[in-house]
Amino acid sequence: RLNPRAPVFRATTRFLGAFDAATHRAANLYALKQQPALAFCGVGNPEAFVADLGRWEFNVAGAVAFPDHYRYGVDDFKRIVLQADRLGARVLLTTEKDMVNLTVVPPSLPPTFYCRIELALEDEAAFFAAVAERLERVTR
Repeated sequence: RLNPRAPVFRATTRFLGAFDAATHRAANLYALKQQPALAFCGVGNPEAFVADLGRWEFNVAGAVAFPDHYRYGVDDFKRIVLQADRLGARVLLTTEKDMVNLTVVPPSLPPTFYCRIELALEDEAAFFAAVAERLERVTR
């Protein structure tokens, strides 16, 4: 149940770039977006990541979702590659957060890229004003 008097703020994800998982160099976005891609991630809302990729004009052929904070192993890479092959995906896309949980990127993987994303508040000034006002009330 929500407090009807609580202010509501909206946020969206903002795409900041895609980077090669092996070299960490910025990807050529024009070329990358032309390739059929398999998305994979271990985040709380994998559907949102896949939807964002579509919104950012990536050519997503399919996705493989893992539990949040998932640590990837060899069998997981086999599953990812098998699904990519089935769907004709030429590249893999994941989140920057998932890169932390990829202990090693096997050289046999298709080209793999991670997306750098940030959360952007729609009305940042109003949000921080509301936080400051609330902090002032509770610290009196």
